[in-house]
Amino acid sequence: MANRALVIGGQGFIGFNVVMSLFNDGWNVKVLDRNINSKFNELSVKTIVGHVQDKDTLRLALRDVDVVFYFISHSLPSSSRGNLNYELQNSLIALDNVLETMVDLNVKKIVFPSSGGTVYGNVEDQNATESTELNPFSSYGQGKLLSEEIIKFYSRVHNIEYLILRISNIYGCQFYRKVEQGAVDIFIQNILDNKPITIWSGAENAIRDYIFIDDFCDALIALLNRRKYGIYNIGTGEGKKLTDIIEVIEKILKKEAIIVRNNNYSGISKNVLDISKIIKDCAWQPKFSLEEGITKTIKRKKENYNEISRIY
Repeated sequence: MANRALVIGGQGFIGFNVVMSLFNDGWNVKVLDRNINSKFNELSVKTIVGHVQDKDTLRLALRDVDVVFYFISHSLPSSSRGNLNYELQNSLIALDNVLETMVDLNVKKIVFPSSGGTVYGNVEDQNATESTELNPFSSYGQGKLLSEEIIKFYSRVHNIEYLILRISNIYGCQFYRKVEQGAVDIFIQNILDNKPITIWSGAENAIRDYIFIDDFCDALIALLNRRKYGIYNIGTGEGKKLTDIIEVIEKILKKEAIIVRNNNYSGISKNVLDISKIIKDCAWQPKFSLEEGITKTIKRKKENYNEISRIY
């Protein structure tokens, strides 16, 4: 019998790709979201329109499910540092509602996308391992950290198995993103459309880890197929600057970016993930270089120019 998955937030960028990957891997997939992508109608994917804070809808969605994939977020990595109250009132309450209902219905496994790009904060001397001290600088990162702790609490008290994915900066949305999230995707869109790119002064030299969506999905499937639970970094292990990204996009498109400077940058200066744990446990390695990933992203965006990806 196929594994039965509920993907909460299957309409978003990462969630949509997770749905497709699970479906292609032979899973029985349901999606719960406030809006449903019409592409799911072409597949054997059951869709439920609703919100996780609607207990009746949530209970309906969680019936006959083995694993919950919680791929919604109520804020963005660029959220204000002082906006922690929003995280507490929205993201954490919604997650707790899902976990509480899982306990009621005896659903024992959850997959949660944390943020390796924010929960570790600045990591100057070496790549961040899963045991590196957590030091988020933003309310978004702090919200992810608190979410991890809530999941661990339910694991201790109610024997919920968890797979927490500390993902680096992910890119490769095949649709045009309505919300300005993800430097690589937004840069590609703006350069394609001859729109300016806004960069915080000083951010050009910030070193971050960027992973292509196909590599992320391959890593997730590898972990699931090997029944690996716990906490895993998913990235490339290589740091890139924003100038590196812009140069690659300009080279592929043969167009020069229009760059606008905006105030002084006060974010993370270096954050690159150590991925040796998933390499050891799953024999997984990222396949796509930055140039290869950006090339595929550009091709897909052009093919799906009129599609909009709704990002939470």
